[in-house]
Amino acid sequence: MDRRGFVRGLIAAPMVFGLGKLGVGSELGGQDAEGLVKIGLKRMKELGLPGLVIVPPKDENRRMELGRGLFRLVKGISSPEADDFVGPKFQAVARRGKAVTWTCVIICLEEEEAWKEFGETSPRMVIDERGKVLRRMDDPPESVEQNLAKRLIDLVHGAKIEHLEERVARLKKTLPKELAGSYEAFLRDMAEREAPLFSVPRTAEYKKLVERAKAYLEREPRLSGWFGLALLRITSRKNTYLDALFDSLRKDRLPLGTSMPRFVPMGCLSYTEVKPGMAKPKGEVIACGMPSLSSTGGRFLRFVAKVK
Repeated sequence: MDRRGFVRGLIAAPMVFGLGKLGVGSELGGQDAEGLVKIGLKRMKELGLPGLVIVPPKDENRRMELGRGLFRLVKGISSPEADDFVGPKFQAVARRGKAVTWTCVIICLEEEEAWKEFGETSPRMVIDERGKVLRRMDDPPESVEQNLAKRLIDLVHGAKIEHLEERVARLKKTLPKELAGSYEAFLRDMAEREAPLFSVPRTAEYKKLVERAKAYLEREPRLSGWFGLALLRITSRKNTYLDALFDSLRKDRLPLGTSMPRFVPMGCLSYTEVKPGMAKPKGEVIACGMPSLSSTGGRFLRFVAKVK
């Protein structure tokens, strides 16, 4: 097996066995656009983060492709089609994916909804806490999935993450000097210490570090952006404690207006999606454990927002 196949296997394997136990698919009901935007703006203010409005394409195949791309962002997984899926840039690709959901609030709206809320229908728009459109990407590439994390970070935070750096610099000025120094030293230490590749340390010391990070974030939610910036600044090709920390702290921060589809096994190498309002198919059997629904292949998010 070549390295590409080895890496893909490492990523896909955890998603194959016991899909039901992994929560594959708590399907959400429809959400109206006005409510989504209201929730998004509130979350942006609490976290001190910008918003990213995504208008999915109407074509079903391209919507599915974008849904796969967004799933990988949530999970911090690189697209297997990306040029740098393996090799020296692999860690940077994974870090960008993890950082997206930590450094902006994502809201997915249909064209009609986006026009009603913002008077624009660009495929991707950056908004501030008041709902004002700051930047937009009007010409979607042929593939909406390839290198999605990098393109979104360039749009939201700038090609050199200058917008995120400015936001974090403003945050630092609002914090007591001693606290800001403590946060900075903690993040720097985590970014410099190497961790086991493809795994999270299991030591008692590491568990204390996770609890410390949780306490920091609970005390000051706006640190989410600072944590994300620290992750994006890492240049090491190896896994660091900060990488592992994100894996330990990460929750499935699904973009507003999306849901994780529900799949049920229908036999060896066979799964079917149960869509909202549909009854669960009869004759469900236990899957044989073969890689039939991998995280880099079949997994995706659905767009569920509805016009009010």
